Amino acid sequence: MTADPRLAILGRHALFAGLAPRVLEELLAQAVARDLAQGEVLFRAGQPGGQLYAVLEGRVRIFLEGAGGAEITLNLLGAGEVFGEIAMLDGGERTASAAALEPSRLLQLRRESVLAALRRHAELAERIILLLCRRLRWTSEQVEDSAFLPLAARLAKRLLALTDDGASRLRLSQRDLAALVGASREAVNKLLVQWRVDGVIRQRRQELTVVDAEALRKVLEESA
Repeated sequence: MTADPRLAILGRHALFAGLAPRVLEELLAQAVARDLAQGEVLFRAGQPGGQLYAVLEGRVRIFLEGAGGAEITLNLLGAGEVFGEIAMLDGGERTASAAALEPSRLLQLRRESVLAALRRHAELAERIILLLCRRLRWTSEQVEDSAFLPLAARLAKRLLALTDDGASRLRLSQRDLAALVGASREAVNKLLVQWRVDGVIRQRRQELTVVDAEALRKVLEESA
């Protein structure tokens, strides 16, 4: 019998890594696939949230929307990443919006299924707690970086994080990058132009390729 490829993808995330196969299979039995076109919005902040999502393919943008259509990108999630856990757990409203940055396939888990599995499997409950702690630490780290790291180091750190799954090519706008590091698009563009001249990155329209990751690590180390 061929192994379900979704098991391997879920196994990349801390929430599911190391869980007994029976627990994962129980969750997958109640899950459905959800395909999104590029730019398609999955949900918006303020809407009811009854599902947990895992990215199987593609990339999802988590963002906030302000008055007049302004948007702030909070995070970009790739294959194996999980999102939507806060509203799924407490049954409240979504705290942010989510949309596909590129054609994507998601695994959708219903709140009732996840909560039932939590009651039956203590190890899954422990993983949920660890996931929430990880999110809190990540948020604290973002605040700390914005306060103490120069822009070049923040941008280098974010580009390295976005490519740490082995992908060197990113599809995102300078506006998205600027929002991710808490800077203006003009300031980010100035840095990217210099890094392009230095051979650290390549750019073509909204596609950015990291050519020299070691140079980005050096930028980050020099700011420590």
